[in-house]
Amino acid sequence: MSTTETAVLSTAARMVDEGGPDAVTLRGLGGAVGLSRGAPYRHFEDKDRLLAAVAARELAGQCAEIRAALARAADGRERLTRLLRGYVGWARRRPQRFKLVFALRKRADRDLEAAAAEARALVIEACRRAIPAGGENIGRSLMLLALAHGAADLAASGLMGEDFDAEAAVAEGLALALAQAAI
Repeated sequence: MSTTETAVLSTAARMVDEGGPDAVTLRGLGGAVGLSRGAPYRHFEDKDRLLAAVAARELAGQCAEIRAALARAADGRERLTRLLRGYVGWARRRPQRFKLVFALRKRADRDLEAAAAEARALVIEACRRAIPAGGENIGRSLMLLALAHGAADLAASGLMGEDFDAEAAVAEGLALALAQAAI
């Protein structure tokens, strides 16, 4: 990736942070990066491709952060807790980027799909390590991811109010799921 593409993606990500995907225009982006207004078109075919690249980079970055956190975990349960808390923390820190990643998942983009596959693999592996042998399965992994995603989305949207503790909700749901898996 060229330095220009990196600058365009970084600036587009900041624009998403400030006003969501609607705040990003390729012409405005060129000026914000210090390029000609048409320069971003040399790197991205259209706004959809640019936003898909921003989303792919964001999700890949979150996977890297989560992998680093998982490497410091003492056991499977701590790994899963770190993963789910990291997921919720991401939505709190960057709510617009979080929403962008999932809004674009319906579109075909090779880099975004690769980052999504890595994220799914992290969740499944963390569940496999945390849940007692024989209790792990894709359904339980998806349930835990849905719990984290729902809590993160509620926190990011502000629908539950400022007092809503998404991380506590996820921790409680995780404890319940692990207790059921041990039965």
